[in-house]
Amino acid sequence: MQLQMFTNILLNISLLTLIATLITGFGPVKKLFSEEPKGAFSKNQFVKNILLAIFFGCISILSTYTGTYVNGAILNTRVIGVLAGGLLGGPVVGLGAGLIAGIHRYAFDIGGFTALSCTISTLLEGLLGSAIWYHHQKNNRTYDYLELFVVTFFAECMQMVIILLIAKPFARSLQLVQIIAFPMIILNSIGICLFFSVFRHMMTEQDSQSAKRISLTLEITNQCLPFLRKRVRTKDDWTKILSLLSDLSGCSNILISDTQKIVAL
Repeated sequence: MQLQMFTNILLNISLLTLIATLITGFGPVKKLFSEEPKGAFSKNQFVKNILLAIFFGCISILSTYTGTYVNGAILNTRVIGVLAGGLLGGPVVGLGAGLIAGIHRYAFDIGGFTALSCTISTLLEGLLGSAIWYHHQKNNRTYDYLELFVVTFFAECMQMVIILLIAKPFARSLQLVQIIAFPMIILNSIGICLFFSVFRHMMTEQDSQSAKRISLTLEITNQCLPFLRKRVRTKDDWTKILSLLSDLSGCSNILISDTQKIVAL
């Protein structure tokens, strides 16, 4: 029984990681995770946060569907999507994903033995991720994998306590927790590190590309500055500027305009 539960959770974690890897390869998804330079509560950022909340909420819903029934409850990896949403996107994303996944969990098994307790724990996991995001933003800190493990460990322990407090009868909830606590706490804590690494890799790649673009801009400026400093530029100057721009940018066709006419082509 224990081996089967471990296997099922590992398969679910592998599936979530694979889906995250495939999805984060798409340009529109990468755009959602790009930083908003200013106006964190601007309309554009709010829309992005809502879309991210839906994204992580759907990841969590998938975790419910791929879960395994054990003693009237569902052995699942739902915490990964909800918690990751809060940790990566902040309050709107974390609470939004928690609300989406929580409502779905309750509707999935209305009146079920653990329906209410799992719904409440899902909402609290979104709140926990959001609170930790806020703390890191305030102190300009980044996440490390040990911290992710500990946060998820705590979140899953919290879920077990909520099951014991809310699911009735107590003897049945205690028996359930004794069965599912260890595999869910340990494997989900490891799983979020794997899941998180996919998004970390994507954001590191974005930072690298931004750094390359900035470096290219500075290099172009440095190379072309001697010609741009001249008050009057000859045809030969423009030819050299075009040649530099072509060599540095890799573009075969370049034109320069002064907003009224083309000055070099």
